[in-house]
Amino acid sequence: MKLKSIFLFGLLALLFSCNSSKNDSENKDGDYFFDFDELVHYRIEIDENVLLEKEDDQNIGPEEQLQIDLIIMDEPKSIVDTSFIAELENIGFEKKQIEKDQFEKINEIFREKEVDEAIAYSCIAVYRDILIFKKNNKITGMAKICFSCDQNRIYGTSANTINFGQEGDYGKLNKILNK
Repeated sequence: MKLKSIFLFGLLALLFSCNSSKNDSENKDGDYFFDFDELVHYRIEIDENVLLEKEDDQNIGPEEQLQIDLIIMDEPKSIVDTSFIAELENIGFEKKQIEKDQFEKINEIFREKEVDEAIAYSCIAVYRDILIFKKNNKITGMAKICFSCDQNRIYGTSANTINFGQEGDYGKLNKILNK
């Protein structure tokens, strides 16, 4: 009888620990990247070869230089550098407000995640999409996205962004933005 009680107790403990670890593994999502009540999407259709040719040209103007800096370079350097936003439409970007009914889906994409296997690409990123997150008309975050090679630059969050875009999130985001 004593052996049966020990066996039953061990079995219950094992089941409880398996159930607990299952719940832990199901809850892989962490903090959201941004607190926002407005989201603006800027997109430009441009051939990267044109930009690379411009980059080598010594006589380009400030608008073309800004295009190069934003699309193929690592500008801006931080969330504080927002002066470029006023020039986006002047240099060829189209502006689109993202509807509030899409914010929940956006939040699920822009969220800390744990993944079993991360995929990374080593191509040259061409950031044709820029997202500006705002709360009460103040910028709370920015994201530059390259959908061709699944790369990003994310500014304004203390959340861990290392696994952003994994598990099909680039495709989900592209679908939401280009709806």
